[in-house]
Amino acid sequence: MSWWRARKASGEGWQRTEAVAGALKDWAKDEAMPVFILHQCTKEEPEWRPPTQNSARGAGFTESDVVIGMWQPWRNPDLGRYEREMIRNEVHFNVIKNRVTGRLTTTPIQMILRDDLRFVDMSLPGGAEYDRPN
Repeated sequence: MSWWRARKASGEGWQRTEAVAGALKDWAKDEAMPVFILHQCTKEEPEWRPPTQNSARGAGFTESDVVIGMWQPWRNPDLGRYEREMIRNEVHFNVIKNRVTGRLTTTPIQMILRDDLRFVDMSLPGGAEYDRPN
């Protein structure tokens, strides 16, 4: 067993992650500024479905004020080849936890990921036509 796996199995890695995330959150509160931290879902979560408040449970430290989910609907194996190709560049977001305002999103925020790695909001004029395959 590698040293990293041994640390994960003993819980040392989880404890270190919790300590770093807690320190970052305390620092952000002291500075009165927002901080964004990426977090993974559990491995059982399908990557083509919208994440929920339970999606991050068991995947590490989740203490936060706002949680935004992200998924790629084109990865759904039930879609046909043409359907998947039409939405290949789409990335959807939702707000699944918000201690600041209490508002969550029930409909996804649809974005297209461009070749230059910028997101285009599909709700903006012209956004839905951008980068679609012909």
